[in-house]
Amino acid sequence: MLPDEAGLWKAEGPAKAYDRHTLYDYIDGSAEVYLAYAFRKLVTRRYVREGQPAIAADVFDMRTPADAYGIFSFERMGRHVGIGDGSEYGGAILRFWQGRYFVCVSAPKETEAVKRAILALGRRISAALPKPGAQPPKIVSLLPPRGLRAERVRYFHQHGSLNYHFFLSTENILKLGADTEAVLAQYETGGARARLLLVRYPSQERAQQALDSFRASYLAGVGADGLLQLEDGNWAGARRRGTYLVIVPEASDRSLADRLLRETEKRLGEVRGK
Repeated sequence: MLPDEAGLWKAEGPAKAYDRHTLYDYIDGSAEVYLAYAFRKLVTRRYVREGQPAIAADVFDMRTPADAYGIFSFERMGRHVGIGDGSEYGGAILRFWQGRYFVCVSAPKETEAVKRAILALGRRISAALPKPGAQPPKIVSLLPPRGLRAERVRYFHQHGSLNYHFFLSTENILKLGADTEAVLAQYETGGARARLLLVRYPSQERAQQALDSFRASYLAGVGADGLLQLEDGNWAGARRRGTYLVIVPEASDRSLADRLLRETEKRLGEVRGK
């Protein structure tokens, strides 16, 4: 999976492996980001060349394609560069997901030679993995497309992951956990901005409990249409459709908040009707 060389860069030693119990030994500062998904194993190798920055190649087995996509989406900012099922490159960092694997190839400093070596190594790793062909989780396809910033879509399961991207509460008011899946998206249209959060629960009962909890903590005094203007002037709202919660935690414009709620509900109805 990890070759002995990357162009003129040579492997410094054999690959090293880490699991859920030892991941902190390698990435102490951000291991919890991976552990919030179904992370299984990391294989890593370092490549060196005299007079050039070292290159590190990390291959994460995330157990499922959905969670490989999730960890890829966690800090995604750029556009696809044609590697794996989704990828981006910038600042001497190549990130891509392919099947159940998430791959990061990076160097502390970019030169033209480093960039070429990183992209070439990424393609070699991709060729050693099962062929691309995985799709993002189904819940991502339920997001209304109009105004969506595709590079700012985040897929996750846990309360801590949500708070990383958008701080909602110190308490887990949405009852998120390993058995839920959520997607947070950013929208911009006509000068207005909003965030949309869609959560799928294992049962309608759980979804309703989460809705009741969210309304009590975040939407006290919400109107019959499910919308409320917050103290900062933004609008927020939430509705349940079966096992899904559709939430706009903030929108600069009331009409945009209402549209996102309605269009998402419609898309959920179309899927359930098939």
